[in-house]
Amino acid sequence: MPMLDCASMKRCDFPPDPNRRAMPSIRGVSPTAWHARGILLYRFLLSASLLCLLLVTASCGPAGTPSEEVDKAEIQEVLEAYLPVLGQAYANGSTSSLEPWAVPKEQARIQLRIEELEARGQVYEPEFKSVTVENISVWNYSNAFVTTVEVWDVRAYTLGTRMVINESLDQRSRVKYQMKRKGEGWSILYRELEKTSDE
Repeated sequence: MPMLDCASMKRCDFPPDPNRRAMPSIRGVSPTAWHARGILLYRFLLSASLLCLLLVTASCGPAGTPSEEVDKAEIQEVLEAYLPVLGQAYANGSTSSLEPWAVPKEQARIQLRIEELEARGQVYEPEFKSVTVENISVWNYSNAFVTTVEVWDVRAYTLGTRMVINESLDQRSRVKYQMKRKGEGWSILYRELEKTSDE
């Protein structure tokens, strides 16, 4: 039996074991390479998990509420305040009351519509009943596309009289909005009636 010199306290060179078989490589990749790849994969998965956690945390509003739900609630509140005033603006023929919610360009567009109705000898009196935010898409934090379902009682009168020439009760309308964040709330850039049906 060969002698082993370990007196120098250095690594001992043991004779090779003739019964030991070399660890096979997988698809031509050595075990050392597989070990290195495993470490890289572990680090990648760990980094991805941390990134996902940061994204989830960043997308939450107060008390962990998803920011989309916060935005939806805020927009719902704005529209519930704005739409009754919009109906009064059509009835009174003036859009000055819309200033806290609608931008000047949108006010001017509504005023033009009121004047077109008056030119045809008509006055609309829409009575707001309810609004449901159906879809919301927010980008860059401060911009939003919103789709709502609104219920109105709409009556049209002859200008200068109280003679009803048209009436549509419980009128359901799908409406699209473009909105912009303003301080703690939202302002209305544009409102477009997409579809209307009577129940």
